[in-house]
Amino acid sequence: MLQFATSSNKRFTSTEQVQLALKGGCMWVRLTGKVDAEEAEPAVKMCTEAGAILIIDNDIALVDKLRVHGVHFTSWTRGSLIAARETLGPHAIIGVTCTDIAAVEELRGLDVDYVTFPLPEAAKVKPEAAEAKHEGTKATPEGVEVLPYYASVVKAVEAIKHPEFKLHPVASGSFPDEMLTQILDTGIEGFEMSESFISAPDPVYAIEKVNEILSDYIGDRVKS
Repeated sequence: MLQFATSSNKRFTSTEQVQLALKGGCMWVRLTGKVDAEEAEPAVKMCTEAGAILIIDNDIALVDKLRVHGVHFTSWTRGSLIAARETLGPHAIIGVTCTDIAAVEELRGLDVDYVTFPLPEAAKVKPEAAEAKHEGTKATPEGVEVLPYYASVVKAVEAIKHPEFKLHPVASGSFPDEMLTQILDTGIEGFEMSESFISAPDPVYAIEKVNEILSDYIGDRVKS
């Protein structure tokens, strides 16, 4: 799973970001921030034509009005998640952001589809750290911390999974390409990315490259 999240950016508008994401082959788009129906309509049209999933942040009423695939909550309570499921129905996708591993316990027994975990500030990844670890040499602390962190995330999610609901743990942030498969090896099931794509010299190529890495990883797992 690769989810592209729009962000405030002087280089590309939100609509242009969605267009780039789809051109790069990303089939899961999330409109972030406060969005109204007029702003969302171009993304709805493009995603519908491409057959891509479209998620909107926080606004259940807008999701229901536009009949998009689901909602992502950047802040939430058990009550708000229960209300969202009741309003949007069983087929809607509901995702949440979780900045504290301990808070995962609040999702126990709820029908939530995925949870994104941004890296803590103390565990930011430097490209040279990921390259060093990938080559089998000693990595800097920043590069080493990310893998145990996501291993802990997966353990926490597994501990509260409900037999009727499949909760997918997703890594959120900017990651060196060399580290993606290592993060997946911890049990993380996908990535939510944004800034690393839209700040790249060629955003479409950057998205295509990550998609290729993820597809190859899935293919290798199927073969094994």
